[in-house]
Amino acid sequence: MIIAALMSGTSVDSIDAVCVKIEGAYGALDILPAFHVSYPWPELLRNRLLLMARPGAFLSEAAELNMLAGEQFALAVHCLANTSGLPLDQFDAIASHGQTVLHKPPSPGSEHTAYTVQIGEPAVIAARTGRPVVADFRQGDIAVGGQGAPLVPYADYMLFRNRFAKQQGVAIQNIGGIGNVTYIPRGAGIDDVVAFDNGPGNMLMDAIVSRLTGGREQMDLGGEYAQSGKAHSGIVNRWLALPYFSQPPPKSTGRDLFGETEADRLIYECMEFGLTFNDVVATALEITVSVIEDSYNRFLMPRGAISHVVVGGGGADNPVLLERLRQRLSPAVVLTHSQIGIDNCSKEAIAFALLAYETLHGRPSNVSSATGGASRAVLGKICLPPLASGWDISITDRSILDNLSQPPYNL
Repeated sequence: MIIAALMSGTSVDSIDAVCVKIEGAYGALDILPAFHVSYPWPELLRNRLLLMARPGAFLSEAAELNMLAGEQFALAVHCLANTSGLPLDQFDAIASHGQTVLHKPPSPGSEHTAYTVQIGEPAVIAARTGRPVVADFRQGDIAVGGQGAPLVPYADYMLFRNRFAKQQGVAIQNIGGIGNVTYIPRGAGIDDVVAFDNGPGNMLMDAIVSRLTGGREQMDLGGEYAQSGKAHSGIVNRWLALPYFSQPPPKSTGRDLFGETEADRLIYECMEFGLTFNDVVATALEITVSVIEDSYNRFLMPRGAISHVVVGGGGADNPVLLERLRQRLSPAVVLTHSQIGIDNCSKEAIAFALLAYETLHGRPSNVSSATGGASRAVLGKICLPPLASGWDISITDRSILDNLSQPPYNL
């Protein structure tokens, strides 16, 4: 199958669209990523999506954003088709993760009903592209008692189990808005994989930079602010005492614990100690690094040694963050996805292409040992395009197609 896969992370910075060719079946899958484009969210729509993730948002706003986000995902597919030179009818299906706005997984001792919400209406994507869409992957795992996250471990296992087969164990560390890790012990079967959300990735740093620059900047590009600052160890240690970090996996989290509200709290704490802007960013970066190290020491190292850590997500583009990880995780070798031939921007979208492929073949793709699901589950819902022969699937805004700055990417 040739699948167009769409992914937008918790940072809501862009939509990654990837063309992936997949052949074979479980245990003998060939995965070939071919083309990748990053399609930007319009600033106004991005701001509305971030506001939607806050408590108290109105249902009508969610319903409207669901449709608008669907239009944006569809535009990303058209952009991918234009860049790759593949007509839309050459895609067997589209895999869409959607945009997460709420994630409330089951938690120990809590009686609340677990739920997760990803918007970006697949019916709109199907209508605008004329292709079947597989979407809403997380619900299937939550329905069998799982966290609904992380779902990438299935792809991590397929992509990395043989690449590091002779090593002691490998950790695949994603650092997006939230940090999450997949641990594959030496000789592991799918049920031996351990995965969970470490805690905040770039989310706190991004929110702090946005707040303290009045929205003029959205991130600490290249880690320049953090490099010029000094982290406050006392504040870092106070954050490490939060209950989430000692909670054993399976576990997952999101903006409800580490979003803008917590970023404001961190800023206030730092101001009490008279820290500079650079110090605040450095403290946020150190929290991310410390949370990752702490989670490895608590939950991974007791299971076996780790020889390699492969870092992906936006954090892989922050050299200061990478250097701190190398210092803290030594003697493990810390690499990035790009260093082993996997495009960092494409990785998560590739993972959902694989999930969609398995769904379309009726095969389960959650990893119960990672999510806590009571059973394996076929994930996602399949949305078919309209059958009316006269339906116009052309897009109205071709400005993005006329101004592509990124050439086709071929692995």
